[in-house]
Amino acid sequence: MDFYVPHDGDVDDEELYQDIVYYLEEHLDHSVQTDTRYSYLRFKDDGDIYEAEVGEVFDPADEIVVTIFEGGFVFYICTQNKGTPGSGEGPIIVEKGGTVLYTREFDDY
Repeated sequence: MDFYVPHDGDVDDEELYQDIVYYLEEHLDHSVQTDTRYSYLRFKDDGDIYEAEVGEVFDPADEIVVTIFEGGFVFYICTQNKGTPGSGEGPIIVEKGGTVLYTREFDDY
C-alpha cells in the first residue's frame, strides 16, 4: 500500500502528515519518529486485541485512523478527532512494552 493520509479537501498528503507531526511535537510535546511510516498496528490491551489501520475505523474510538507514529516507548494512533491539528485532544497512546503484536509499514513514501 502506498503512503497516504485520509482526509477531505485539497491538502497534499505529505503536507498534512507534516502538520500532524508539528502538532504532536510542538503543541503536545510528544517525541515522534518519522523515519518509518506505519499503515497498521495490532496490539493487546487488558487481554483484548485491537487493530488500527490507516483509512479504517478504529473501533474503540469509532473514528477513522489518519496516521500511526512511533515515539520512544509508545505508538501514537491519530484519528479524525484525536492527535490531529484542531482536534484539541492528544492521540491514542499504545505502550510498546509487550503489547505491540505486529506493525506494517507503507510500501512507498
